[in-house]
Amino acid sequence: MKKENKDKRQGKGRRYEVTEHDKNTYFPLSLNEQMTWLGEEIERIIKTNKKHEVRKPNEQGVGYEYSINRGFSMIKEDPKNKALLREIERAEKEWWDYVDDAPGALSDDEILTYWNQYMWAYCAEVDWQQSRTFYFLMRGYDLFHDGDEWIGIYDNRPRLRIAYHKAVQELEEEHKKYDASDYTKANERVKINIFDQSAGKWKYDVPYETLFPEEMEILLKKIEIPKFL
Repeated sequence: MKKENKDKRQGKGRRYEVTEHDKNTYFPLSLNEQMTWLGEEIERIIKTNKKHEVRKPNEQGVGYEYSINRGFSMIKEDPKNKALLREIERAEKEWWDYVDDAPGALSDDEILTYWNQYMWAYCAEVDWQQSRTFYFLMRGYDLFHDGDEWIGIYDNRPRLRIAYHKAVQELEEEHKKYDASDYTKANERVKINIFDQSAGKWKYDVPYETLFPEEMEILLKKIEIPKFL
């Protein structure tokens, strides 16, 4: 195999400029949290069966390949991760081997397990002894929960807000493929579960409007209420 083809299969040679904004946003995060953010994107690709669309650019000329490689670029550029570059490069290779169906590549379940290890390691880093609230973003149905899919875990509302809107947008795009009468299109939605560390209690399926009432106020102000004589 020619070197350039081997590099393409492994996703090598695609490095993107890391801006000051990127550094200020991602460098303060631990490696496990950085990899968890990247892992969330990878999990969505796998669970929405878009593996073979990863290398296809979208209408803007970018796509999953760009976002994944850009994520790896930021993680590898972080000075504190220098001693762990071998581990990061292995994760990068495992991912691109999976995408390209390389010999010996991990299966769907194996690659999910591989990336979920960073999520669990990040959870272990969190000081569970402090009084904190954690938001679990899910997608699923109201009548049964066996097929509920985990999207991400967030420890503050700004991050939850961004992830929620992205998840809703992706779900709506996916539902465009279904007929109007399809059960999935009619019933599958994004849900928020909350764990209150101080009380040790869960709240399930908390409405987005309850967490962000200010958005509803802005929306209502934009609605013209008819006046009746």
